[in-house]
Amino acid sequence: MEEKLKKLEEFLTPKSDYFYNPGDFITAEEIDVILKFPQAMRKNLMPGIPNGVSRTSKNFYRYSAELRCRKCGEKVLFENITKNQLLEKISSKRWGCVCDMCKQKEIDERSRQRSAYEAERLCQLPMFLSPDNSFCPEVKPWKRYSLLRNILPFSEQDFAQYAEDLKALSYHDFLKTPYWDAISQKVRQRYHYMCSLCGRKEGLNVHHKTYIHHGYEAYHLEDLICLCAKCHSKFHGKEIA
Repeated sequence: MEEKLKKLEEFLTPKSDYFYNPGDFITAEEIDVILKFPQAMRKNLMPGIPNGVSRTSKNFYRYSAELRCRKCGEKVLFENITKNQLLEKISSKRWGCVCDMCKQKEIDERSRQRSAYEAERLCQLPMFLSPDNSFCPEVKPWKRYSLLRNILPFSEQDFAQYAEDLKALSYHDFLKTPYWDAISQKVRQRYHYMCSLCGRKEGLNVHHKTYIHHGYEAYHLEDLICLCAKCHSKFHGKEIA
């Protein structure tokens, strides 16, 4: 009889609708169990922030949890996180928890890959700087600048040694390089294959408005202008504003 009364008392005692309450600490072992269940069921484990709650009261609806690093499995402590932040971290394979050591390894690996990619690109760059080379006839003029741009260093400073090689060439040889071929085709395209002064479409040349950035033309296309042969002849010996 006593056992039956005890069960009745437990049945009548109000119970929480949630397994966890705000402020609870959730262990990594508990997280492992939670992950066995569908995401829809996980939402019912703890209360979120109710609508209409003040900013100060929102701090009450936070939790602490041990999460396993998705890379190495080590435990990482997260404190003062919301229900949504917690569920997102334990549910997302891409944006889940990563420990500091694994984060550093990811950064180092990305840096190594970037350096390898940069080195591979730069190996091709000298071919564009030699007046003895030229594009294959199959490479369309409009595509030549894209090929050059894809292997240029990201920063102008990293291109300095190559710019010096270009400056060391005579201007006649410079104009014969695939580098200048690609850039001049890009400038013609920017000006719609028309002289920027008179609109003529025949005998187009690409002219330096200034030679301040000679050797760095790929980073300063604004220094270049498309002119027909007649208009071009007017501007040698002076800069164009």
